[in-house]
Amino acid sequence: MPDNLAVSFLDPQLPSSDAARSPWQRLGWVGFLIVVLGALYVVLGAPIGLIFLLAALVATLFIWRFPYAGFFAFLATALLINWQISIGTSNLDVGERAFGGAIEVGVGELIALAVLGAWVLRLFFFARKNRKEDWKPWLPLAVGFIALVGAQLLSSFSVAEPDPVLVIKYALRPVFLAYLTCVLLPVNFLQTKKRLMMALAVLVCVGVFFALDGFRSLFSMIAGASLHFAQPMPIFGAYPIGDNHNALGEILIFCAPVALALSALAESVRTKRLLAYAASFMAGIALLTLSRSAWLALGVEGLFLCATVWRPWFKKHLQTFWLLLLASVPFVAVMLIYSTQAEVKGSNQSRSLLADIAWNLFKSSPWIGVGAGTFVDQVARVYAFTVEFGSPLDAHGILQKVAAETGLIGLFAFAWVIWLVVAYGREAWEWMGDHTHEERSAFMYLASAAIGSGVFQLFSTTSWTARLWLPVGIFLAAARLFYARLSADPKYLTNIHV
Repeated sequence: MPDNLAVSFLDPQLPSSDAARSPWQRLGWVGFLIVVLGALYVVLGAPIGLIFLLAALVATLFIWRFPYAGFFAFLATALLINWQISIGTSNLDVGERAFGGAIEVGVGELIALAVLGAWVLRLFFFARKNRKEDWKPWLPLAVGFIALVGAQLLSSFSVAEPDPVLVIKYALRPVFLAYLTCVLLPVNFLQTKKRLMMALAVLVCVGVFFALDGFRSLFSMIAGASLHFAQPMPIFGAYPIGDNHNALGEILIFCAPVALALSALAESVRTKRLLAYAASFMAGIALLTLSRSAWLALGVEGLFLCATVWRPWFKKHLQTFWLLLLASVPFVAVMLIYSTQAEVKGSNQSRSLLADIAWNLFKSSPWIGVGAGTFVDQVARVYAFTVEFGSPLDAHGILQKVAAETGLIGLFAFAWVIWLVVAYGREAWEWMGDHTHEERSAFMYLASAAIGSGVFQLFSTTSWTARLWLPVGIFLAAARLFYARLSADPKYLTNIHV
């Protein structure tokens, strides 16, 4: 499929005949947009305020005119999940019940919603102008995510008697919203090599910025700290990615392979070299966070790349590889020292107890779980945990969280989603034999980014955020793009119908 056709429905220019439309028709579209946005934000718990609606309208109309500007703004803020604003819901009974009087909305989420709204309207416009099949958006993982959301909704009938409003709210946000913003938008916006490279560049800039922030923290004295490690520093008094070393490592294990993918696609030798340095710098800072999850994720990424992209080099320089392992011994020693600290031991104990709680919750309702989004509330009822560790925590791992909250049905639906991701990637890879070495390398680097992010979520609490699903969305976008450049089939990766 030609690139111009692939992005025709995302072209920032309005149809030429739009100028001839009457003012009443334009006014009708504005009114329709206000109603749709108002209804959407009310469902999300926002008050019906004139200023808020006007701001949403202006943002959506701007993105209607410049869709890619909005999309890249979303990419720049998607990983900053702690950059939030509070919106009161005290005037709504449902908002009071579901959000406790206020809803914390990420800036990235708000931008993504505006992009999504403007994009859907543009699709509607395009469908009316061009009555062809080509305009239809691609919906990868849709059936799997619908099954996953269905499993979460089904958990409202659990013997644990969760609040149905809270279960529905959690199933829609963050779970289904993560699919709409982090999977659906990237795979439909990034349909040319140029757009993909621009998206990767934005993510590299985000990663390098916070890697520099982590490097800065190595020279800052932390009161009471016996060992320095890289961690986020306050930016104007706030922590946009979080205030612990795991949050920094989580971002860098995604952005480092992205830099390598962009390096593979770049044409300039100097640019390739700079991006390789950036990837090495981000990987080094990720190691210096002393985040065990980041170390494990980086190790898995490295093994994956040694078995694929780096395999020729690995066979040729096996001796150099062993020397690199020997050079890493001091890092391992530092990690061992860090692991002996009381704070780390306490973290290990809390995670072990959380795993026990998740297992007991799963056994109490093995088929449909105890209710989506209720794990923290269940932990709060465990007296031993609150006495020993204080405030209740979420499950540190996506598998035990899904198992406890949605049971075997939820685990099956989640496994289905993962299988679809692997199946799409494998199908694209099998068709990439005629691609250049650079494109195949970029594809595998993005695959390693998605794998590393998934490994990290086996021990993290940010499973339903952009930190897991944006790497998946970028990987699927690359799969579709590279596959489409070889295949004459306009439906792309649609051989998989489940």
